[in-house]
Amino acid sequence: MKTTHFAFLSGLALSSMMLFGCGYDGMDSGYMPNYAMDAEIMAEMAELLEAGEELPMEQAAFTNTLNAPQSTFAADVDTASYTLFRYRIHNDIDPRNTANIYGVKAPYRTEELINYFKYDYPAPDADEVFSITTEYTDCPWNKDTKLLLIGTQTRKIEEIPPSNLVFLVDVSGSMNAKNKLDLLKRSLMKLLPSLTSADRLSIVTYADGEKVVLEGADPAKDSKKIEKAIKNLSSGGATNGERGLEMAYEVAQKFFIEGGNNRIIMGTDGDLNVGIRSTDDLKAYVENKRDHGIYLSIFGFGYDNYNDALMETIADNGNGSYHHIDCELEAERVLVEDRASTLFTVAKDVKYQVSFNPEMIKGYRLIGYENRTMAAEDFANDKKDGGEIGANHQVTVLYEIAEKGSAAAIDDFDSSLSPQMPEFNPGEMAKLSVRYKNPTGDSASIEKNYPLDLTVGELTPNIAFAAAVAEMGMILNESKYVGTSSQQSIKSLLAVPPSEFQDKYKLEFQELVAQSFKLMK
Repeated sequence: MKTTHFAFLSGLALSSMMLFGCGYDGMDSGYMPNYAMDAEIMAEMAELLEAGEELPMEQAAFTNTLNAPQSTFAADVDTASYTLFRYRIHNDIDPRNTANIYGVKAPYRTEELINYFKYDYPAPDADEVFSITTEYTDCPWNKDTKLLLIGTQTRKIEEIPPSNLVFLVDVSGSMNAKNKLDLLKRSLMKLLPSLTSADRLSIVTYADGEKVVLEGADPAKDSKKIEKAIKNLSSGGATNGERGLEMAYEVAQKFFIEGGNNRIIMGTDGDLNVGIRSTDDLKAYVENKRDHGIYLSIFGFGYDNYNDALMETIADNGNGSYHHIDCELEAERVLVEDRASTLFTVAKDVKYQVSFNPEMIKGYRLIGYENRTMAAEDFANDKKDGGEIGANHQVTVLYEIAEKGSAAAIDDFDSSLSPQMPEFNPGEMAKLSVRYKNPTGDSASIEKNYPLDLTVGELTPNIAFAAAVAEMGMILNESKYVGTSSQQSIKSLLAVPPSEFQDKYKLEFQELVAQSFKLMK
């Protein structure tokens, strides 16, 4: 029955690719980069990455709960890794090959693959920001472990606050391609119908120099002016915007809306030479601006000289989200379907802390979030930045769990460590704490605590699909924890009947999996 169901969905996925899947017309074209110049820029930017090509991706061993009973990390709602995966498939690139033309690798952030999709989580109660969903089952790829899913869902907002948006657009010569500046312009056009006279829109460009193209326009009264400004954007010249980012922040400050959504959206292909070059200065600059209520999100375009890890770093420090726009339908998803979650923050500095009972759980492994983890004591330290979550947004977290008596190999007990052991109720295996701030003002952090029900259950549509994506992520990253993950295993997980048959993105994923394994042979 499951096999038949998968065959039906797989066929439907083929149709979905034709009806609403992303279309591609080949790799980046129309521009031959100056490799000597760009390589120099990339070398300088590599400092910011802190050897980003060696980012640990699922290589940490299982953590012994006696050594560290608490797993702490910042929320992450970025999705760029998934669209980069999709882009490679549609351009017949082995998806395990994540290096750009400079040889800089950016392994897939597994949490971004998992969180690209929507799951069946309930809305929070009226007086709550989050709802919490817990599912627990046998791990599909490791007979000695269990799989824990923790899902959070934020509330919807009935009335969207006014927005002060500044588009910082890279118009350098490297953007001269259909899947770069042309796609960026079409993406911006999709957002316009949702804006009102309460909003303000500005455009700043950077290339050989920087320029304010549009300043504080009223989307209702100035719609023709805005459309003309977007259509007239053209690329050419080197990437040398000495004050591009600073100018965008100046414009955002000039039209600052108290209590509103004040945000810079940078559109670039990865040549992020915007005037601030040192690691410490760039981080300090965007952190200072975010503390004053102006957030920075990154929309990446193209592939050839793409610097994935760098753009994620900047967006994270700017309290924004990071997306890779690979086609018009992705722009539709980010800016129209998910507009509220993309542009309107309902909780900032969000941190999660999962506490595991050493008497019942021997070890655990957080799947993904490698560059979002933090020390247990940083959970209550408001000086340590967390992540930002938008309205009606979901965050899905997976843990691989080794219960007491499991044969799974974990870290040895380290007697030199003396972690503070959390208190548990009788029979309680784990609990979750979420810490966050309200999106406006310098409010104090709010902490919520939730019990987690770790009763082993059957594979549900939620955990089955998330597990399938996690298996694909481990295979792509060639993880040492891949276990029995395989194309057939993923196929079996995807055969669990989904709760929403018309989810075009999940249908598309099934076809991408099939294409992936053909390219990886």
